[in-house]
Amino acid sequence: MNDSGIIIINKPADMTSAGVVSLLRRFLGMRRVGHTGTLDPFATGVLPICFGRATAAAHYMLKWTKRYRCLAALGAATDTMDRDGLITERAPEIVLPFSDEAALRDAVAALSSITEQQVPLYSAVKRDGKPLYKYARQGIDVERPIRKITVYESKLLSLTKKSDGYSHVLFECHVSAGTYIRVLVDTLGRALGTLAYAETLERVATGSFSLEKSVTLEELSQRFDAASGDRVLWRHDLEKDGLILSTGAAFTGWPSIPLTRDEALAITHGQHLNLSQPVREPLDKEAALSAPPPDDTWVALFYENKLIAVAERDDARYRPRRIFCDPFFFT
Repeated sequence: MNDSGIIIINKPADMTSAGVVSLLRRFLGMRRVGHTGTLDPFATGVLPICFGRATAAAHYMLKWTKRYRCLAALGAATDTMDRDGLITERAPEIVLPFSDEAALRDAVAALSSITEQQVPLYSAVKRDGKPLYKYARQGIDVERPIRKITVYESKLLSLTKKSDGYSHVLFECHVSAGTYIRVLVDTLGRALGTLAYAETLERVATGSFSLEKSVTLEELSQRFDAASGDRVLWRHDLEKDGLILSTGAAFTGWPSIPLTRDEALAITHGQHLNLSQPVREPLDKEAALSAPPPDDTWVALFYENKLIAVAERDDARYRPRRIFCDPFFFT
């Protein structure tokens, strides 16, 4: 059984990403566990958890694009731009600020023209070593950075009118890493001539990892109990059912080179090599679009479908940048 891998968690609402990591540490019985991008406590959906040597892969996953499904509540604004915040302002009228669905559809689609946004005050981004949300809780307004973002796609899914006259807009968007959907919702509300905040937020994919490949914490807990707390049996059960992915699954969007046994062993010792096999194009085209390597000199190195390392080409030689396999694997 591998001592590393990736579990795609379908995070429940009202739980922090750190809380998910803490629970997985208990299930796995190891400290080397981490996530690949925080989800707000109110948000749900895809949260990849890496453990063992796979935690080193998280660095390469941070810039993956994300796909979200968001329910925007029109008619009010909150200090956090989501349902967990305090209402700071209400729209003067609780009528729809548009005459037809086509106008709403256009407004949602127009989010794809946004190229930058200001980081919200309630965020973990630090200023002078202190998270912005701590300034917010102290009532201190500080200068916040403006980030370059890309909204690859934004589309309307549905419009629901509530009994109190307010409306809920459900939309889906595909965005670059670091994009705050709460800010997009606020922008959408103001573009419609009203106010808005995020009522629900679900991450449906990060890179090539989607909800279809995920598992709930409830199911993990049930399986853990069924295994009587035997961690080895629990992990074996998850691997058998494909719920633990190999570290190599994070690099399906990378060009790759298959290694011979001798080459793989040399790479695990950190040696720079001239590799005999040509570079293979990514097998997963979707992942190639959403999770590319830093530049075209980087490749993933595999031996019999096991990720050995990621390397950078230096002239005619490949230099290992991160090794994911120990030499004893070959003994």
